[in-house]
Amino acid sequence: MLNRFSTSRKQATNICAAVAIAIMSTYAIADDCRPYVTKLFDGFPDSSGFPTANYYEVSAVRITARGTAGFTSFSMSPSYSTTQGISNPGTHSLFVIKKDKATDSIKGKFQDVFPGRTDGQADLTTLSIFRSGAVQLRLDDWGGTLVSLGALGCFPGHTGDAFIMRGSKRSDGWGIDMWMFLIVPRFLG
Repeated sequence: MLNRFSTSRKQATNICAAVAIAIMSTYAIADDCRPYVTKLFDGFPDSSGFPTANYYEVSAVRITARGTAGFTSFSMSPSYSTTQGISNPGTHSLFVIKKDKATDSIKGKFQDVFPGRTDGQADLTTLSIFRSGAVQLRLDDWGGTLVSLGALGCFPGHTGDAFIMRGSKRSDGWGIDMWMFLIVPRFLG
């Protein structure tokens, strides 16, 4: 009996290892944001000959698991009035991030909008992506609290220069926030 148990345990271990390797290799591209962050700072070449983007348009969504439920939110431009409604498509849902030489980051502000919030309020937030690869949110309407995102992953987007960055923050007693940002370079010329 002991041999049978040992053999099936070895087989189970081998199967689990094979599945884990297959999953990790399938999603390996998602785990490494370095090439994308490097391109944010050093440039996405484009057909017009500009070596770097002048700015980046970003759309963001968040899912928060908290308590027995949770909530979702999404980004809107910092100048958009949420009291006007949130169903307008187009540039209202985008915000801009640009290089900030003082902090060696690329950053910009957005409104974090919560569907179902009855007071029509949104939270002003600043997204910062640092050359080091760190990603941080500054909760401007919450006293400037800084939130560093972990478990970063990047995925190629719909064009060669667009990409999706995801990250999360787990807080004891508050649950977990999962963020996704679609980042698209824009060239002026």
